[in-house]
Amino acid sequence: MYYIQDDYKIARMVEQIVSIGEMMLTSGSDVSRVEDSIRRMCDAIGAHRTEVFSITSTIIVSVYFKDRAPITQTRRIRGMSYNLNRLEQLNALSREIVAKANTPEEFQSCTLHQRVVRIRTEHEYNWKYRMLFYALISSSFSVFFGGSPLDAISSAVIGALICIFEKFIKCFDINPFITSFDVSLFGGVMAYLFVFVGFGNSFDRISIGNIMVLIPGLQLTNGLRDMFAGDTITGLTRTIEACLQSMIIALGFILAGHLIGFFV
Repeated sequence: MYYIQDDYKIARMVEQIVSIGEMMLTSGSDVSRVEDSIRRMCDAIGAHRTEVFSITSTIIVSVYFKDRAPITQTRRIRGMSYNLNRLEQLNALSREIVAKANTPEEFQSCTLHQRVVRIRTEHEYNWKYRMLFYALISSSFSVFFGGSPLDAISSAVIGALICIFEKFIKCFDINPFITSFDVSLFGGVMAYLFVFVGFGNSFDRISIGNIMVLIPGLQLTNGLRDMFAGDTITGLTRTIEACLQSMIIALGFILAGHLIGFFV
């Protein structure tokens, strides 16, 4: 087993390991996986015992060594940006760290820091591809729930517009619930306008395709998985947040109908 003799380097390594855990959590990983990965990486740098506590908003790590004082670090988690590609890279990095525990060069904090920064700053899908995905998902669900071909086309166009509007709203870095409400209200208004001008047959069939793009399905799934894994606090928090966000999305589409009905 490789032991780092410098206390500063140990603290830096723990800091980078916590950063990896933070990105795993915000990218969509369940807390049990985050805690296990942090524990294994700390063991790889010579920890005698590692205690990790993680919920959706905080990660607390205490690392104990045989020949030195323990190190405790806390990380406040602010916001989620689900990215399964980033999560896959972080999982691969954590496994590599554990597998190469006897190679000191792999654990120099500067080298690890560069890899973490590279993964953190890696660009997501181009916004044009995101527009295409939004359009395909919206139109597919519109047809799945009984929409006509015209409804599917309308839902696809609105889905692409929702992607643009969502990107614009997120530039202001406002509350995610308010963002979801604004985006859903925009989608509902556009659906009513498309039906009003005759470029669509059913507001319900058009809207349901757009709603499926916005529903936080991954967050709800992770919440239920966390509860079944015994992480009750995190599971309940994620599940409640997903349910609240779904209700806000539905409220936005409902309010859009009332607004259009009031002015038209």
